[in-house]
Amino acid sequence: MQYPKYLYHKSNPSNRHSILKNGLKPSVGLSYKMHYDENDNLTPYVFLYDHDTIKNGEYDTTYNDDIYRIKTSLLDKEKLNKDIDISMEGCFVYSELIHPNEVELVYRGNGLDLLDISEEEKKAFLDIFGEVEELLADYKYGKENEENRRIS
Repeated sequence: MQYPKYLYHKSNPSNRHSILKNGLKPSVGLSYKMHYDENDNLTPYVFLYDHDTIKNGEYDTTYNDDIYRIKTSLLDKEKLNKDIDISMEGCFVYSELIHPNEVELVYRGNGLDLLDISEEEKKAFLDIFGEVEELLADYKYGKENEENRRIS
């Protein structure tokens, strides 16, 4: 299977400290559970998405989440699979820990519910992700707005 160069993970900003310290751990979270019967024996996963799935808002938690980037070449391809439970392209599951040094915070969300904002504000949020590469370059090279892009 051909994988994109990078995959992305979205998470509530309240998880930021733990993710940056411990990495992304496979789990059975609330949004995962709500799509299944309580008696289902769910496999813990880290849910990952390609750039277009995130940028186009196809996977939308309705919250202004943090977005993490993972270099696909660092992942064990035996543990990386297409998410067969989602009909969208660009959705993957990973069954191993993704170590903190393999995870890069590329967008700092504020956790606000995007359903409570206008369509214009939501579009602006999605456009921000379209500029991730520029933001990363600015962060790495110390350009303007460094405070908003600092990881620690």
